[in-house]
Amino acid sequence: MATQIRRPLRFLSSDGGDNPRVLEVTEAASQTFVAGDLVELVDGKATEITAADTTPKILGIAVADSTGTTDAACKVQVIRTNDIYITNAASTITVANLGVGYQLQTSAAGLWQINTTTTNPVAYIIDWVRGPDIDTSNNVITKAIGDTYAEVMIKFIPISIGATIDLVLQG
Repeated sequence: MATQIRRPLRFLSSDGGDNPRVLEVTEAASQTFVAGDLVELVDGKATEITAADTTPKILGIAVADSTGTTDAACKVQVIRTNDIYITNAASTITVANLGVGYQLQTSAAGLWQINTTTTNPVAYIIDWVRGPDIDTSNNVITKAIGDTYAEVMIKFIPISIGATIDLVLQG
């Protein structure tokens, strides 16, 4: 099996055919998140989700780096229940992993990836990404589910998506 290149968590599509939704919110104090990081609302302000957050209420993905300034405007791509994202698996997965809820973690490079820990799951794997690609040695490969760091399609579990989001987006 090949070793796939790790890439940032990214939007693929929506079951409803919608484009990603970007929401402008205010930044909490002393934030250091970068574009691509997962954020949640804490007291109504965007706050970086870290490994210490075992039960995050995910708002979405930061569109740009934080400013570090309290109450500065920041844009977040809101994660909705019908959105499909692509990320890498932190370990080798098999067909048995499809449909199972897991946690997300960051790689050493700071990229969000799905792991196979089922405690406090936030997303589940719906499929793996197929097709040609290059590996870490620039060799042409065909992606497969047993690859190291296989790219997978995920959906977020509704309970992990912040309950306040429904209130923010209605209107």
